[in-house]
Amino acid sequence: MPLHGPRDPKNKGYPYGVRITVAGIDCYSVGAEGRREADSLKSQLEHAEGVTEAEVVHYG
Repeated sequence: MPLHGPRDPKNKGYPYGVRITVAGIDCYSVGAEGRREADSLKSQLEHAEGVTEAEVVHYG
């Protein structure tokens, strides 16, 4: 099964997202338009309570 990026309001896929692990469960964040935005989102999510891992994912 292919992995597709999250959809934006214009029905285009975002090229980046952030995968996080919370309490042993893999989750995916909202999409990001660029690597810089995804890195910023990752930095914020890494400091959230319960997050044990975070990584930027490129859907391209």
